[in-house]
Amino acid sequence: MSSPPRRHEIPSPTAHSSPHSEAVRLAHDFAALSLRGEPATGSLRRFDEAAHRWAHTGVSFDVVHHAVWEGTRDAVDRFVAETPGPPDTAAAAAQVRRTLETIHTMTVAAYHAFRREVQTRSAVTTAAEQALTVALLRGDEARAARQLGALSGADAYHVLAVRFSQPPDRPADAVWSRLSAELKQRCDTPVLSVSGRAGATFLVPEYAVPDDRMDDVLAAAAAAAGITVTATLVRADRDQVTDAHTRAHELLELACAAGHGPGLRRFRDLVVEYQVTRPGLARDRLLAILDPLTAQPELLDTLARHIHNELNRTRTAQELGVHANTVDHRLRRVRQLTGYDPNQLADLCTLRAALIIRAVRPTRS
Repeated sequence: MSSPPRRHEIPSPTAHSSPHSEAVRLAHDFAALSLRGEPATGSLRRFDEAAHRWAHTGVSFDVVHHAVWEGTRDAVDRFVAETPGPPDTAAAAAQVRRTLETIHTMTVAAYHAFRREVQTRSAVTTAAEQALTVALLRGDEARAARQLGALSGADAYHVLAVRFSQPPDRPADAVWSRLSAELKQRCDTPVLSVSGRAGATFLVPEYAVPDDRMDDVLAAAAAAAGITVTATLVRADRDQVTDAHTRAHELLELACAAGHGPGLRRFRDLVVEYQVTRPGLARDRLLAILDPLTAQPELLDTLARHIHNELNRTRTAQELGVHANTVDHRLRRVRQLTGYDPNQLADLCTLRAALIIRAVRPTRS
């Protein structure tokens, strides 16, 4: 009796079998058992174990997917050739269903094997990145040096202190993770990050993005993540990251206190805010200017909004939900109580400095 026709011989397992030929053989074995209605649990287990090995050694999922189809096709050809008698419609339909179920079962098994491998690698990388981030922020050079062996660390970083808008339907951790992923994609290198109650810190390797491109990169990442961000940047060598982290968040606090909107700022953008908030007699004197307004918070709020709106009384009135004349009246009260006129440029600069100090340090030393 002649052998049934088939597209090609299914190779026997050898120590030198290629992943493709091994996958074809295992797929053929599982499909053949399934088509005959025989128990195939052991065959599926062997396929699953091999799929994990292929994923771990870097075999492309496309190779495995094609092999599943090829092995199943050969098993179907052989099954049809070995089935005696004319084709029966019901039997043919049942065979088609079993074939589809076979392909589905093996594809799902391979997918989960590859997915678990990706998750494992991601978890290892994330843990290594987290350890390096913590070491750098703590100034632990010895630990950082050990972690650099597992990651391509940098000699210098852009240290970003970031506060982002909080969409009502997304938890803060999810927003931070999405922004981290978008930054990594645009920098094409690991971007170290940690999050906290006050916002997040990102360490972008200096070699990955020039300083003059960081504004665009951060804006694009935030837009892709569906959020707005206010951020500050401080450049630091690896052994200076700890101090840069503290300085970046201090600048971020100043930027927010001064009413700066979304965007990336550096020290040069905040020199005035930085200087007026330094401890000393001048700072306390400026802060004391607003003491008469403490009992009337609506005056402080109106003054702050008016300055933020670039002295546009109509916009300030709309934000406060009052008439523009009410804004004028409140600003006159500010002048009467403090002795500084919000409509005079010199006095306005003094009042703005006092508001910044109050927002950062509401009590005098």
